[in-house]
Amino acid sequence: MMIPDTENIPYRLAQEFVSYSDRTLFLTGKAGTGKTTFLKNLREGSFKRMAVVAPTGVAAINAGGVTIHSLFQIPPGLFLPEPLYGWNRTNFAIQTPESLIRNLRLSPQKKQLIEELELLVVDEVSMVRADMMDAMDLVLRHVRKKNRLPFGGVQLLLIGDLFQLPPVVKTEEWELMRSIYNGVFFFDACVFRDAPPVYLELQKIYRQKDEHFIEILNAVRNNQVSSSLIDKLHERYHPDFNPPLNEFYITLTTHNNRADLINHQNLAALEGEVQFFDAEVSGDFPEKNFPAEYRIALKPNAQIMFIKNDKGDQRRFFNGKLATVSRVDADRNIFVVFDDHPEELQLEQETWRNIRYQYDREKDRIVEEELGSFKQYPIRLAWAITIHKSQGLTFEKAIIDAGQSFSPGQVYVALSRMTGLEGMVLKSRISHHAIRTEDRVLDFCSMQSDMTSLISEIEVEKKLFIERTLIDAFDFGNLIALLKPQGYGLFTEYASEDPDVDQWFINLQDEIAEQQDVAEKFRNQLMHLINDTDDRRWSIIQERSRAAIQYFHPRIEEWKSKVEDEILSSRNRIRSSKYLDRMKDIHARILRKLQYVVQCEQIARAFTSGMSTSETLAIAENLHRPFVVENIRQETQPQVKEKKSKRTADKSTEKKESSARITLGLFRNGATIDEICNSRELTRSTIMGHLLSFIPTGETKAEELMSREKFDAIAQVVRNPGFTGLRFAKDLLGEDFSFDEIRAVSLSIRWSDGVITSPDTEQDK
Repeated sequence: MMIPDTENIPYRLAQEFVSYSDRTLFLTGKAGTGKTTFLKNLREGSFKRMAVVAPTGVAAINAGGVTIHSLFQIPPGLFLPEPLYGWNRTNFAIQTPESLIRNLRLSPQKKQLIEELELLVVDEVSMVRADMMDAMDLVLRHVRKKNRLPFGGVQLLLIGDLFQLPPVVKTEEWELMRSIYNGVFFFDACVFRDAPPVYLELQKIYRQKDEHFIEILNAVRNNQVSSSLIDKLHERYHPDFNPPLNEFYITLTTHNNRADLINHQNLAALEGEVQFFDAEVSGDFPEKNFPAEYRIALKPNAQIMFIKNDKGDQRRFFNGKLATVSRVDADRNIFVVFDDHPEELQLEQETWRNIRYQYDREKDRIVEEELGSFKQYPIRLAWAITIHKSQGLTFEKAIIDAGQSFSPGQVYVALSRMTGLEGMVLKSRISHHAIRTEDRVLDFCSMQSDMTSLISEIEVEKKLFIERTLIDAFDFGNLIALLKPQGYGLFTEYASEDPDVDQWFINLQDEIAEQQDVAEKFRNQLMHLINDTDDRRWSIIQERSRAAIQYFHPRIEEWKSKVEDEILSSRNRIRSSKYLDRMKDIHARILRKLQYVVQCEQIARAFTSGMSTSETLAIAENLHRPFVVENIRQETQPQVKEKKSKRTADKSTEKKESSARITLGLFRNGATIDEICNSRELTRSTIMGHLLSFIPTGETKAEELMSREKFDAIAQVVRNPGFTGLRFAKDLLGEDFSFDEIRAVSLSIRWSDGVITSPDTEQDK
């Protein structure tokens, strides 16, 4: 994993806004500032339940996500959020809020996914139209039953560069849109009128190093191109330029047919027979979403371009790197050479996945299910490529033919692919008319906040995040909603016709609702104490939190037991799999709430002990991370007719060894973590979770879970005054260190420093 630049303040602010606030964030930046890297790191380390969408199939595949249309079932065509009067029928599809909701056909799994979603990433948002944003907003509010909250309470991270290619809108569509929207861009959506996104721009350029070239790009980007700058660009104008032998130049042109013709002519001019390499497509992978050509035609000496970064440690190539085919051997293995490295490289095929998202109840996270795959060499012929398809690529040498640019931003996209002026050749002159940026974009960008304001805002958001983490521990509203007998919200498909079953849900719902009234009073006390200015307030909060835990813990345990009894006893009654799924989901929610409540006192204790905001954030963040719940396994023993007394049942329960204790016993007897995973048929994450739970009791030591070298390296980062949480440590340490290992060392250090204590120690106090 590429380690981000920790001195890059906008990058760090973006991480913190996504992690510790629920604000919609627009993350932008010039070409080469690290937007793609940010998304990659976020996917690997975010504790929020997230999904990634993009406006097109290819963009979604490259971002590792799905299309907006597929996730939200939004049909193609125009969406009008408000009624229009006086317009006639058109020859293209128009959706209204009524028709969109009426025709919405979401599966139960898709509804649950949307209900559980916390963070939605929209990549390539510059191509998303305003009406699409409003359609997404409508679906999220409707499915999540939160009509008053933008996007139904889901946080959005919007990634893109508005100075690149704009959204596509037909003239007849704009004629209808213009009475509602000020423009077609995503920020023109109605949902953003009252709550515009936080605007954050990554500014450190990693692609270009030539300061003079960066100045030219900024001028092109901002519609500030002077005659002197145009003259400077035209110093690179060489219409009859022919690349020297063994030097790799690619032509960037405005139209597909021009790029195809150049590639075809150059391939045909080479000696030898053409060899074809077809992709392997399995499962569901629509042709329109193919991320590479299905059939690649090659000859020795063909100029090719990589369309993906090298996944190996050596990073021998990157997306946009040019090379030449040196040979194809008898086994049809392809070898290439680079102009800056004469040694041959044997190509390996890459696999792209077509996925869909699902909510995994046991893991409490949104997971990816592979629907199909596309396996092909990550290359394409590269004597020429369209400017549109060059977005996201980097070239050291290129011939730019952008004189016929027809879309705002095209010239900027073409120029910004380059690392500098040195390797750039202009095939055609660039007129002032071709260099233009939409006024709407410039107006929106002028509204961005300065860094000082954003730093102040995120400090407030951090404190609110910590406070919300503590207060939300004592909110049982979601459990009450799940227990509505007709299957409210997520569980409409589980509606029961059995009055006894309905009564069971009503009884448990009433019990929790009664405690919700008590919890609400306590939460109000917490909020009052948090807002108090008394220096002793956190000591009082800790005392009150401990008392609340002692009060609520046995009651939540009782709810858990009732659900477990219902699941285990259902084998003697006719119950559908959907009913059992609902019960298991309720059981998982109760278990997580139990875990959350028990651990939340750590936050107040951290403040009482004088820990910094960053250290307390790490504790709060840990409480938000997924808590893995194992399935309740139904008994297979014949039913014993004689009813056990309560005392006998209690003793029987006491003798049962907890799952975590079984793991600890195996580990203490010398079994490795992998051996325990295999023997218990549980994931590594679950086993590590078991062992980590015994660090505060002293029964497990973090040093036993990793090498001493790893422990010392992690400890150095965790004890660093700049430590802001697990994500911070992971970014610095890299792929060789897992989140579980970092969490283990963090727990160990906090325990040894007295920030967290064992249950026995608490009892002795």
